[in-house]
Amino acid sequence: MDNFLTELGIKHEVTNSYTPEMNGVAERFNLTALDGIKTLLKSSEVPHKFWGEALLCFTYAWNRICHKDSNKTPFEKYSGRKPSVLHLKPFGCLAYAGVPKQIRKKFDMRVKMGIMMGYAQRTKGYRIWLIDKNKLVETINVRFDENKMGINFRQKVNSNLGYNLNLPDYYDDEDDFDRVKYSLTSRLVSKTSTETPSTSEKPDVSSDNHSLIPCTEVKWIRNIGRKVTGSNVYYSIEGKQPD
Repeated sequence: MDNFLTELGIKHEVTNSYTPEMNGVAERFNLTALDGIKTLLKSSEVPHKFWGEALLCFTYAWNRICHKDSNKTPFEKYSGRKPSVLHLKPFGCLAYAGVPKQIRKKFDMRVKMGIMMGYAQRTKGYRIWLIDKNKLVETINVRFDENKMGINFRQKVNSNLGYNLNLPDYYDDEDDFDRVKYSLTSRLVSKTSTETPSTSEKPDVSSDNHSLIPCTEVKWIRNIGRKVTGSNVYYSIEGKQPD
């Protein structure tokens, strides 16, 4: 390293050990950047493991704002032109990243939900953390909902993927089948009739449904049909109305 610097005419000086005061400018900015990282992570509720992304996002914005020692931004001092800030977005907000048709299957969604993590390093775009893929991508085809935090939707997706379903206990026995059978036979089918059921066990039917009478002939089919009584078995029924 010393030979390389000597060839370039650079005099290499180092600081003393455990003496950060000798490098006060850099140390001061390190603390400023640290405060910025903590602010971004706290406000967005993004996990601490993404502190590197928060640092990149903070420095990107920091270089595009004016500071007290100058009326020019660091970006303008370096490049000679004023930066645009119209594309800046809140760190951690909800993002909808478009999926290119070249890699999208026929029934795949055209967008994927993600979390805004910062700005692309080598292209014009954004760094998006895809929620369902657990993957960081850079893309320009993205829209943002700046009023919503993406971490909240990530928690909803993870809770749905856990399959924590509260299903009642079910045992495939005759008693349960009889219970389902009774539930189905008690249902009414539409028929125009003036007859009035005389049985004392007739269901509570409103006056608007006085033309409903029970099925008299039933053919039972153990098949995929409407879910009944909260069990995991589905039954279907074919009923025949009386002549």
